[in-house]
Amino acid sequence: PDGRSVCFVSNKNGIYNLYLLDSSRAEPYPITDALSGCFAPTWSPDGKSIAFTAFFRGGFDVFLMTEIRPRVADGDELELTAFMRRTTRPDSSALVTPGDVLLEERSHRIFEEDLEFTSYVRKADSPIEHRPLGVVDTVAVADSTAAADSVDATPVIGTRVTDTLETTEGTVPDFRPPDTPPADSTTLAVTPQSDTTPFEVHTYKRKFSPDLVTGGLGYDTFYGLQGQSFFVISDFLGDHQFFIVTDLVNTIDQSNIQVYYAYRPRRIDYGIGLFHSKYYYIDYDDRLFSDRTYGMLANASRPFSKFTRVQFDAYMIFINRVFSDANDEGIFEDRFARVGLGSLSLVHDDISWGMTGPVNGRRYRLSAEYAPGGLSEGVSYQAVALDFRQYFRLGRRYSLGLRVGGGVSGGNSAKRFYLGGVENWIGSKIGDINVYDVEGLYFSQVITPLRGFNYYDIVGNKYFIANAEFRFPFIDRLAMRFPLPIVLSQIAGALYFDMGSAWQGDQFHGATSDGGFHLKDLKASFGYGLRANLGFVVFRFDQAWRTDLRNVLGHPKSYFSLGADF
Repeated sequence: PDGRSVCFVSNKNGIYNLYLLDSSRAEPYPITDALSGCFAPTWSPDGKSIAFTAFFRGGFDVFLMTEIRPRVADGDELELTAFMRRTTRPDSSALVTPGDVLLEERSHRIFEEDLEFTSYVRKADSPIEHRPLGVVDTVAVADSTAAADSVDATPVIGTRVTDTLETTEGTVPDFRPPDTPPADSTTLAVTPQSDTTPFEVHTYKRKFSPDLVTGGLGYDTFYGLQGQSFFVISDFLGDHQFFIVTDLVNTIDQSNIQVYYAYRPRRIDYGIGLFHSKYYYIDYDDRLFSDRTYGMLANASRPFSKFTRVQFDAYMIFINRVFSDANDEGIFEDRFARVGLGSLSLVHDDISWGMTGPVNGRRYRLSAEYAPGGLSEGVSYQAVALDFRQYFRLGRRYSLGLRVGGGVSGGNSAKRFYLGGVENWIGSKIGDINVYDVEGLYFSQVITPLRGFNYYDIVGNKYFIANAEFRFPFIDRLAMRFPLPIVLSQIAGALYFDMGSAWQGDQFHGATSDGGFHLKDLKASFGYGLRANLGFVVFRFDQAWRTDLRNVLGHPKSYFSLGADF
């Protein structure tokens, strides 16, 4: 905190420990010497103590260091672990007598059947050379006991040694205690070995196994027998991955299936898939119809960094609509649509998550879509859209979320943008607009949240939306006994303001001063909300009031919904 010292974590000796770099010394020095590692150091405000985490008695605990001092003498370092000593090349200036073997590390043979051993070997008149230790041919000793005490040639990690030491009295197992001093009367002759590796290299062969298999089965009085299966299958390295999703609804003809293959061994990820579904609907004229949708998709994604990528998606979609009921003129308005669609997107996401949603960072998506008339039958359009979100952490559990977005579409059947409602609204209500045509069901976009309104209340081929939400801790712990014993913890609160609109053509007037300044085509709302993380899903409650920035309009509207905050 005083700007003169830096505490950091380093594993330079083989174990993560805390080090300090300050103005009193030229080099950083360790202030902990733990076997289980120390992590996440945090200074106290006065700079006199440091809190950190460490593994202790089967779990991670928080410790407070109130006496900050070096753990070794000035100029010294923490003792290297055995692994770190084995990876340190011996000093080439060391004196070696004829017949001695210079090793990186004297150690026990640990996991003899699994580890590979090697050594650095040097004679008095030759430079250091790195080669497998191999078989020691002869050792001139008086008896086998002397050999076990005198031969200082314990192998270290590198090339596996399974042979024994041959002596004049028999064989001696090739393992000895560490740091055993050699006897003066012993000489060791090492047979030169070739540099040929003792192990065989095999080409990687793909072998697929399931990563995830899940599903469910049920019966509905309307739909009949229903079930769903979900499979994820990949090879060991994850270079090739298959996704298979199936829904059984009443009959095979009405079932849904999706098959997707992802190719991911290189920087650019590729994917291709097939899909089929069939659903029944009742439109605003109470007519029953079914849509059979099938086709193929392909995509490619190239990352620029861990957080930013460019993504291309292409679809070929076939929609076969069949009406079971006629309209008022006695006509069945069956329809077949073929649509080719491509989209190119620039995506960035570096947010940090809290209990109920993002709390810090930035995410945005800039996308362009094109459905050409040559590939499409009945549906063709172009569209560009941007969704930008910024989050600010204001304290330990306080944050501010800002979002702005907009889009525009054109073409023979311009894409529709529907505004209103919240995502995953339980008991949702739909605005008074016909959304059951092919363009409305499959080639439109629902923009949320715009609280205070129903789904599809606002529609157009151009849209704008802005959201601001302040998120804060509300209830730390809520325990109920009746009707069920339920305990909820860390219930978060939110205060928000939403504004947006969608319109056709150029007939848009955001606000007017007639009768005093107030919003006209722009729609706005404000309100509060509660969020509870139930462990498997976030449960949300919102209450919103519409406003034109001059008056509060109508009664508040309540929402129960599932999912993370925007």
